[in-house]
Amino acid sequence: MLRLLTITFALFLVGLVALANAGRVPAIFGIVAHLPGGDATGHFLLIGAMAFLLNASLPVLRRPVGRFRLPRGSLILALVVTVEELSQLWLPARSFSWADLLGNYLGILILGGLGAFFFRERPRAGEMGARSP
Repeated sequence: MLRLLTITFALFLVGLVALANAGRVPAIFGIVAHLPGGDATGHFLLIGAMAFLLNASLPVLRRPVGRFRLPRGSLILALVVTVEELSQLWLPARSFSWADLLGNYLGILILGGLGAFFFRERPRAGEMGARSP
């Protein structure tokens, strides 16, 4: 069920990006964009929710990045949102924003981190470190 929700939310975001690229953003997002910090906050919430769902539905495999070990879902999403935000430099209906990119990254870090924490894989009975009942 969680994977279905993750796929559905991902398709919603893809549709939203497609509408924005065509210059046809739903009116509610135009209103949010006019609030102070509204656009970046929207990025934080939408991309953060996607990171939460990805890390909750994928096995939480951590990959080393410098001194840190980050969840695979967060790394994949960070790459996708970076490419998507940079692509706006060449799209007439869109505009690149460092604030939006930062909102994306903070959502991935905070909400995605919560998803990885709450849904991390636990050792099975009989594996090293597992407790017997």
